[in-house]
Amino acid sequence: MKMKKSNNSRRSLLVFIQEYGTRQRLLIAAVAGTFLLNVLFLILASQFHSSEMNRRMKNVQAGAVAEYDYIAGQDLTYTDVERTEELRDEKAETVLPVYTVDESVILAQLESFERFTAFFLADHQKLSDQELARELNLRFAGNFSEQDVEILRGSGALSRFLPLVEEELRNLMEKGVFPSIPDSRDPEEVYLELWYWKGSEKVHEPYKGSQIVNPENIDDRIEGIFSSYNPDSSLEAAGLLLIKKFLTQTAFFDPTLTRALQQKARDMVQPVLRKVAKGEKIFQAGDVITRDDMKTVYAFMDLQPTVSFQGIGAIIIYTGALFFLAYIMYAPLLSKGRRTYQHSYILLIASIVFTLNIFLIRAFSLIPVQFPLSIGVITALICMMIATLLTQRIGIISALLFSLLFFTLPDIEIFSFIFSFFSGITATYVIRNAERRIDLVSGTIWLALILIFTMMVIGLFQQKEFGWYLSAAGIAVLYAFVTGSLNLALLPAIEHLLNAPTVFRLRELSDTNTPVFKRMITVAPGTYSHSMSVANLAESACREIGANHLLARVGAYYHDIGKMDKPDYFIENQQEKNKHDDLTPNLSVAVIKSHVKIGKERAKELKLPPEVVEIVSDHHGSDVISYFYQQAVKKNRTKVTPEEFSYNGTPPRSKESAIVMLADTIEAQSRTVKKPSVQKFEKMVWDAIMLKVSRKQLSNSVLSFQDIEKIKNSFVQILAGQFHNRIEYPEQKDNK
Repeated sequence: MKMKKSNNSRRSLLVFIQEYGTRQRLLIAAVAGTFLLNVLFLILASQFHSSEMNRRMKNVQAGAVAEYDYIAGQDLTYTDVERTEELRDEKAETVLPVYTVDESVILAQLESFERFTAFFLADHQKLSDQELARELNLRFAGNFSEQDVEILRGSGALSRFLPLVEEELRNLMEKGVFPSIPDSRDPEEVYLELWYWKGSEKVHEPYKGSQIVNPENIDDRIEGIFSSYNPDSSLEAAGLLLIKKFLTQTAFFDPTLTRALQQKARDMVQPVLRKVAKGEKIFQAGDVITRDDMKTVYAFMDLQPTVSFQGIGAIIIYTGALFFLAYIMYAPLLSKGRRTYQHSYILLIASIVFTLNIFLIRAFSLIPVQFPLSIGVITALICMMIATLLTQRIGIISALLFSLLFFTLPDIEIFSFIFSFFSGITATYVIRNAERRIDLVSGTIWLALILIFTMMVIGLFQQKEFGWYLSAAGIAVLYAFVTGSLNLALLPAIEHLLNAPTVFRLRELSDTNTPVFKRMITVAPGTYSHSMSVANLAESACREIGANHLLARVGAYYHDIGKMDKPDYFIENQQEKNKHDDLTPNLSVAVIKSHVKIGKERAKELKLPPEVVEIVSDHHGSDVISYFYQQAVKKNRTKVTPEEFSYNGTPPRSKESAIVMLADTIEAQSRTVKKPSVQKFEKMVWDAIMLKVSRKQLSNSVLSFQDIEKIKNSFVQILAGQFHNRIEYPEQKDNK
């Protein structure tokens, strides 16, 4: 028999391990899938906003009438390329055309002049005027005429004057001889810049058209050139003739250097920057769109690429870090409950809903840019539900983690995080003491007030105008109203779907006017009275140690519903004869133990939350039914074992279940105390608790010794109030 029981236990353990492993693998897969969905929605939210705006603006043209408002979604500083180019072109036009003196031309002309000098001085006497003119034209191509030859021969001391002529010729050519100025241009309007060598240094200086030397003004420019030498008229005439014959263009336009200087001038012009503040209205519906408006629009369209692989990588890494942080913060809290997997899935679904909400708000541009993006995200609703379905601490953590997701968006500002975080924290706070659904209404009012205050602070930071504050207050009230309304509408459905022991569900289950309690008070009035007393003890003790007092009260109400099938077999319902007197201890124990199993089945039929079913199932744990065990020992001392006379349940696995077990035991024992007093109750309660400890019935309940001390004091206080001594009136004494 023992071998068979051992094999069954081993097989059950293997099945449990296999099931645990499967659930664990499913949870890991769910976390991975949730992570991918969150990343996808955040990537789309970060990229889709700019893509949608680009798509809408492609059909907008300057001169058209705007069909909607265009408000800057963020601060932007961009370069006005068109205006910058205009200024650069204007600056480039101020650069003078550059002419450079060609030294090789000067050297060639001077060499030609030296050859002329040598030839003329040697041979001009041997030839006639006609022959000399012809020879000069052949050698020097100066277009010399016979008249020119006469002028040269008519000067008396030309040989001594020729070096001066050569020097002046050199000076003129080194300073630049320019090409002809177009007839359509006024010389006074012509400006240029000449680059030439002055000794070993290359210098440049501007020239006005009226100052330059060219073939058209050569006579005016060289007149009086020899005045400082005081030559006679014949020498001066010969010198002027030779300069005109040998003077040639030496200043040539340099397009390369001109373009280089123009580019340098263009580069010196700083780009024209335009600044646009977030929330600034570029144009509004009905306005005629100007070219400057379109420049700003195009700047915003070019601000972000359609796909940013660096941004995608940053979102993946950042979201992964938040998931890791969530594991660190959630794991210690979730591992303590019996709904670890269910609560994990709730948090995963909440994160998907949150990021999907962000994506939809961004994709359809539902929130005006002058307000934080988070006013369109249901952070408060999600955190309120998490706090209701799970715990307030998990709700606070969720408010922080979800709000941090806003920083994955490239153009987000800290005010979106602030509004989201404060709305989530506030929603979690206002629901902490709510025990009736009507309390959610007052919680919504508090939420609205705190959100108005938050928006006012945000407005002060951003230095908004007065009208913005009125709009912000209205949005805060609307946000709180929508949050409260959705919570009231969705929470009952989610409660029943998850069969969760929320405060509101437990309040509904604590109503004793339901059919099950009406039947109990009829068929088992003693059990009903006992359950009410146990509920008072358990609720008071849970309040003292910070456990879920409503769960303990409801569990105590239902813990003995299995007794309604055979109420007469339980002492509190017996009036005259004890039916156990006709039964053997074994049969009596079977009947007593059956009420736990029947109660568990009834609790499931009533669709009570698993936490309440657990209290019904574990309120006796695996403790020994001492009375019938002692009877059996007296009748048959050798074949009786405690296991045969023990309950088949599991020792309580929660604080609430353990407290209900203690309250059940102590309430029953309190009725046997004769001449009750505080001292007797203290001893009775302590002995009962220590008996449960010695039998390892509190090992799974995580109750500390400090908790046990508070529980004991609470029980004693309640019992002392119920059984206090009363004054005996004369009629009572006579009756005695």
